Amino acid sequence: MTPPQHPFLARLARGPLLCDGAMGTLLYERGVPYDRCFDALNLTDRERVLNVHLDYLRAGAEMIETNTFGANAMKLEAHGLADRVRDINWHGAKVAKEARDIIGQAVWIAGSIGPIGKPLVPYGRVTREEAGAAFRAQIDALVEGGADVLILETFTDLEELLEAVRAARATSDLPVIAQMSFSEDGRTRYGHGPAEVASALEAAGVDVIGANCSVGPVPMLDLVQQMAAHTRTPLSAQPNAGFPTLLEGRYLYMSSPEHMALYARKMVEAGAVIIGGCCGTTPVHIAAIGQAIQALRPAAVRTPAAVPKGRAEPVAPSVDQPTQLAQKLGRAFVISVEVDPPKGLDATKDLEGARLLREAGADVIDVGDSPIGRVRMGALAMCVLIQQEVGIETIIHFTTRDRNLMGVQA
Repeated sequence: MTPPQHPFLARLARGPLLCDGAMGTLLYERGVPYDRCFDALNLTDRERVLNVHLDYLRAGAEMIETNTFGANAMKLEAHGLADRVRDINWHGAKVAKEARDIIGQAVWIAGSIGPIGKPLVPYGRVTREEAGAAFRAQIDALVEGGADVLILETFTDLEELLEAVRAARATSDLPVIAQMSFSEDGRTRYGHGPAEVASALEAAGVDVIGANCSVGPVPMLDLVQQMAAHTRTPLSAQPNAGFPTLLEGRYLYMSSPEHMALYARKMVEAGAVIIGGCCGTTPVHIAAIGQAIQALRPAAVRTPAAVPKGRAEPVAPSVDQPTQLAQKLGRAFVISVEVDPPKGLDATKDLEGARLLREAGADVIDVGDSPIGRVRMGALAMCVLIQQEVGIETIIHFTTRDRNLMGVQA
């Protein structure tokens, strides 16, 4: 972890810091096709990138991210630019610094580092060593170009993000912001929740923990609140401007600046110290967010409130712990075996079969719901029996045929 006296961390201690918004969707809105390599614009269309930075600075952003989100060798390879990692990242930092010089204000340059775009083993073929080497090459160039901070963002695999953190710590002494992306259900691609992510990143020694992209401001607030309950590390939040809608051949994000600003204020009150935007946000959104969080301070150090004398200690809310299956999903392949419920009420043979499957190495039993439309024991009842009698987790099939809303809820 970076020493607390570092100027960037000292700045965060004074109050919320306004970050910029989207780079890619704004470049698209301004005429750059989606199939272009946005990162390469640092070399081929520097003026366009510079203007985006300037627009965010004029909107009040105190931190801008370099246009280097996908500028690692593995992503650049798809554009035939794997050998230009240093040039693209170095110039990405330089063009951001040029924008700062033009504005003439104190601005933090955050070197943007995204995932490599390929799954790591065991889900893919890329080793952690290969991923680490790709991150280090990118970070080296950003540091050399003059980045003040490193921001690791839009990661959906916690293990890959931790590998990027290790690369950042091995390569520089700059502060590290680490941000995960979560789906609408509050989970990452491999099933990690905000509490687990916050704990893992705190243990890794990052300076700021956060979430960005994937969801709009409403779910993002919930993510911030959950993270705040499990870490004292400063938090960041950069939601999308809602979900994209295809309108007349163009993707538009529908969350208004006022809506984003309202929830930005709530995120700061929940504990976020860095607030910005991701896909679909514009300088107009950032200006509105900046107005909303002016004079706010993030939630105080997150410790349990004192209990007045004469009152009982409140019971802490229970936190669901990840099951063995959920934990394994984040590390390795899972073996699932599908079985049918018995035709009658006697499940003795079926339970014995489940025991044999568990002993043979199955991780989970997948129970069908009236296969081929035949009357059998209910899948829910069978799942309960297997979990209670055999001690192995189950996946229940649930069909919606011939069920109205009341039937589904029942």
